Amino acid sequence: MQKIHEKTEIKVSDLVAFAGVSKSTWHEWKSRKGIETRHNHETPKFNWYTLEERTAVIKYVLTHKNFLYGYRYLAWQMIDENVAFVRPASVYNIMKEYDLFHKWAKNEGEAKKKGFDQPEAPHERKNSGLGIMRKYGGNKN
Repeated sequence: MQKIHEKTEIKVSDLVAFAGVSKSTWHEWKSRKGIETRHNHETPKFNWYTLEERTAVIKYVLTHKNFLYGYRYLAWQMIDENVAFVRPASVYNIMKEYDLFHKWAKNEGEAKKKGFDQPEAPHERKNSGLGIMRKYGGNKN
């Protein structure tokens, strides 16, 4: 607001009112300028987990090497078995970080087919649509 005031010479109080900020809020912000905003306490985030939970997830995933189950199923199994209490998204992030996903899902050197195989000669494709049906006695309407 101060920079805008200096460039335009409009009063700061008018700029604050135009922005929809109350005077008390503006003065509170001004008094806290340069000070880090602190809350009552450190609020743990939902995706925070302890080092013990991380190692428990890694061990659990490695002991279930058949890879028949996805990360969501494994997350709920770990909760049921009192192994680790971690959200499915956190289990996914840990598995991704330590490369614990299905090996068959990766493309390991095999060329991935991209798109449609183009015909090499005219009329090579047999089922190209309604034109073929009309040609061979289909509905002529």
